[in-house]
Amino acid sequence: MPTYTVQTKIESNVPAENLLYDLTIYRQDAKGNFHILLDVFREKLQSNYATQQHVTQVTDDSLSVIYIMQMMLYRKHGSNTIQALQAPFKKMYTLGEFVSGKACSDKKRENACYFESTIETKPVSDGDNTVELKITVPERPFIAKEYPVGHPHDPFEKRKIESQIQDRLSKRTYPDQNGASLCGPAAFFYCLQIDRPDIYEQAARELWKYGKTKIGQLEIKPGEGCRHPKGTFYN
Repeated sequence: MPTYTVQTKIESNVPAENLLYDLTIYRQDAKGNFHILLDVFREKLQSNYATQQHVTQVTDDSLSVIYIMQMMLYRKHGSNTIQALQAPFKKMYTLGEFVSGKACSDKKRENACYFESTIETKPVSDGDNTVELKITVPERPFIAKEYPVGHPHDPFEKRKIESQIQDRLSKRTYPDQNGASLCGPAAFFYCLQIDRPDIYEQAARELWKYGKTKIGQLEIKPGEGCRHPKGTFYN
């Protein structure tokens, strides 16, 4: 069975020599077993913010098999090293994309990112040092007209989505189109939930965060009516 050389890239304004990373590439099967393709810790980034070229474990998977990439970044401050991300960054790619160097996105926000303000602090004796920082946050892709952000019945509120994902992973609930004509998508996501729960979870998170996801060669990008449903659809 062959091994492969894989690599990815991050986005940052911090000098690359001050950052470290953990990188895990894995897949999960229908029985819940994890298959680790790569697992490295506290590695140094290259000057262009690309990871090192890592050799995988042996595998007989085809290049079309999808894996989950998980990264954690660390910031070095002198002799100290601190965790730079609140939670590991995750993205899914096919084995072929890892091998061909395509395991990163052209869009900055869809990569593992860590940025710092470049403004320096000053002693109080130097006078006023008030600084204004502008932080941009994209609008959430899914917002219901009658139940907007902040509404107690907001169906896309983050904690509700997290709870529903966990219910699906534990098989307490399953896709159910009810009265809608969505048998095909419901069947597709049911198969994902059963056969590749890791892909199901990642696809759900990417849809919530970016309003789109890509599963192998399948691009899923819900339209306006799906992302902004109208009507009082609660019983």
